[in-house]
Amino acid sequence: MTRHSTLRAAAVGGILLGSLTLAGCSGTGLLYGHWNWDDLEAAQESDEGFRIPQLVPDDALDLRMVSAQRDYGLQLSFASAEGITADYCERAPIDVATELPSDWWPESTPSEGLVCGWWEAFEQDGTYYAWDTREAE
Repeated sequence: MTRHSTLRAAAVGGILLGSLTLAGCSGTGLLYGHWNWDDLEAAQESDEGFRIPQLVPDDALDLRMVSAQRDYGLQLSFASAEGITADYCERAPIDVATELPSDWWPESTPSEGLVCGWWEAFEQDGTYYAWDTREAE
Protein backbone atom coordinates (compact mmCIF):
# COMPACT_ATOMS: atom_id res chain seq x y z
CA MET A 1 0.00 0.00 0.00
CA THR A 2 1.43 3.37 -0.93
CA ARG A 3 1.58 6.32 1.40
CA HIS A 4 -1.06 8.11 -0.68
CA SER A 5 -3.57 5.22 -0.49
CA THR A 6 -2.92 4.84 3.26
CA LEU A 7 -3.74 8.52 3.82
CA ARG A 8 -6.86 8.24 1.67
CA ALA A 9 -8.07 5.17 3.57
CA ALA A 10 -7.48 6.93 6.91
CA ALA A 11 -9.38 10.01 5.73
CA VAL A 12 -12.34 7.97 4.47
CA GLY A 13 -12.37 5.97 7.71
CA GLY A 14 -12.37 9.17 9.76
CA ILE A 15 -15.24 10.63 7.74
CA LEU A 16 -17.28 7.44 8.11
CA LEU A 17 -16.65 7.27 11.84
CA GLY A 18 -17.60 10.92 12.26
CA SER A 19 -20.78 10.43 10.24
CA LEU A 20 -21.82 7.40 12.28
CA THR A 21 -21.13 9.26 15.52
CA LEU A 22 -23.24 12.24 14.45
CA ALA A 23 -26.04 10.01 13.18
CA GLY A 24 -26.10 8.12 16.46
CA CYS A 25 -26.31 11.31 18.49
CA SER A 26 -28.92 13.06 16.42
CA GLY A 27 -30.83 10.30 14.67
CA THR A 28 -34.02 11.07 16.58
CA GLY A 29 -33.60 14.75 15.78
CA LEU A 30 -33.64 13.91 12.08
CA LEU A 31 -36.96 12.08 12.43
CA TYR A 32 -38.76 14.25 14.99
CA GLY A 33 -38.82 17.91 15.92
CA HIS A 34 -39.52 19.07 19.49
CA TRP A 35 -40.53 22.64 20.37
CA ASN A 36 -41.70 24.59 23.44
CA TRP A 37 -43.19 28.08 23.63
CA ASP A 38 -44.39 30.23 26.52
CA ASP A 39 -47.55 31.37 24.75
CA LEU A 40 -49.51 31.22 21.50
CA GLU A 41 -47.99 34.42 20.14
CA ALA A 42 -44.45 33.05 20.49
CA ALA A 43 -45.52 29.80 18.83
CA GLN A 44 -47.18 31.55 15.90
CA GLU A 45 -44.20 33.86 15.36
CA SER A 46 -41.73 30.97 15.31
CA ASP A 47 -40.53 29.15 12.20
CA GLU A 48 -42.96 26.35 13.12
CA GLY A 49 -45.96 28.67 13.55
CA PHE A 50 -47.60 27.31 10.41
CA ARG A 51 -48.07 23.98 12.24
CA ILE A 52 -50.20 25.44 15.07
CA PRO A 53 -53.86 24.62 14.38
CA GLN A 54 -56.66 27.17 14.74
CA LEU A 55 -58.17 25.15 17.58
CA VAL A 56 -55.52 26.55 19.97
CA PRO A 57 -57.17 29.41 21.92
CA ASP A 58 -55.65 32.89 22.26
CA ASP A 59 -54.90 32.40 25.97
CA ALA A 60 -52.85 29.20 25.42
CA LEU A 61 -49.69 28.96 27.53
CA ASP A 62 -46.84 26.46 27.85
CA LEU A 63 -47.24 25.03 24.35
CA ARG A 64 -45.29 21.88 23.55
CA MET A 65 -45.11 20.21 20.17
CA VAL A 66 -43.44 17.20 18.62
CA SER A 67 -43.73 16.47 14.92
CA ALA A 68 -42.58 13.89 12.43
CA GLN A 69 -40.06 15.54 10.13
CA ARG A 70 -40.59 13.25 7.14
CA ASP A 71 -44.29 12.46 7.28
CA TYR A 72 -47.56 13.59 8.82
CA GLY A 73 -47.76 13.45 12.56
CA LEU A 74 -47.89 16.10 15.22
CA GLN A 75 -48.66 16.17 18.95
CA LEU A 76 -49.46 19.39 20.74
CA SER A 77 -50.24 20.30 24.33
CA PHE A 78 -51.08 23.59 26.04
CA ALA A 79 -52.67 25.07 29.13
CA SER A 80 -55.72 27.31 28.74
CA ALA A 81 -58.42 28.74 31.00
CA GLU A 82 -60.60 29.33 27.92
CA GLY A 83 -60.18 25.82 26.51
CA ILE A 84 -60.82 24.77 22.94
CA THR A 85 -63.66 26.89 21.58
CA ALA A 86 -63.10 26.61 17.80
CA ASP A 87 -66.49 26.44 16.12
CA TYR A 88 -65.44 23.55 13.89
CA CYS A 89 -64.76 21.24 16.86
CA GLU A 90 -67.41 18.75 17.96
CA ARG A 91 -67.64 16.48 20.99
CA ALA A 92 -67.22 12.91 19.79
CA PRO A 93 -65.54 9.59 20.51
CA ILE A 94 -61.80 9.75 19.84
CA ASP A 95 -59.21 7.08 19.25
CA VAL A 96 -55.81 8.26 20.44
CA ALA A 97 -53.55 6.46 17.97
CA THR A 98 -50.51 8.73 18.10
CA GLU A 99 -47.12 7.09 18.57
CA LEU A 100 -44.79 10.06 18.35
CA PRO A 101 -42.09 10.13 21.04
CA SER A 102 -42.70 12.69 23.78
CA ASP A 103 -42.18 12.51 27.51
CA TRP A 104 -45.22 14.70 28.21
CA TRP A 105 -48.00 12.83 26.37
CA PRO A 106 -50.25 11.06 28.94
CA GLU A 107 -50.06 7.27 29.16
CA SER A 108 -53.80 7.02 29.77
CA THR A 109 -56.14 8.86 27.40
CA PRO A 110 -59.94 9.24 27.28
CA SER A 111 -62.27 7.73 24.69
CA GLU A 112 -64.29 10.98 24.40
CA GLY A 113 -62.98 14.35 23.35
CA LEU A 114 -63.15 16.82 20.49
CA VAL A 115 -62.86 16.19 16.77
CA CYS A 116 -61.66 19.31 14.95
CA GLY A 117 -61.23 18.41 11.28
CA TRP A 118 -58.27 16.02 11.12
CA TRP A 119 -57.29 17.00 14.67
CA GLU A 120 -58.54 15.20 17.76
CA ALA A 121 -58.16 16.65 21.25
CA PHE A 122 -58.90 16.09 24.91
CA GLU A 123 -58.36 17.79 28.26
CA GLN A 124 -56.64 16.11 31.19
CA ASP A 125 -55.70 17.75 34.50
CA GLY A 126 -55.97 21.27 33.09
CA THR A 127 -53.84 20.57 30.02
CA TYR A 128 -55.18 20.16 26.50
CA TYR A 129 -53.69 17.57 24.17
CA ALA A 130 -54.25 17.42 20.43
CA TRP A 131 -52.83 15.40 17.59
CA ASP A 132 -53.01 15.34 13.83
CA THR A 133 -54.87 12.13 12.98
CA ARG A 134 -53.23 11.93 9.56
CA GLU A 135 -50.32 10.34 11.47
CA ALA A 136 -52.43 7.18 11.89
CA GLU A 137 -53.41 6.84 8.23
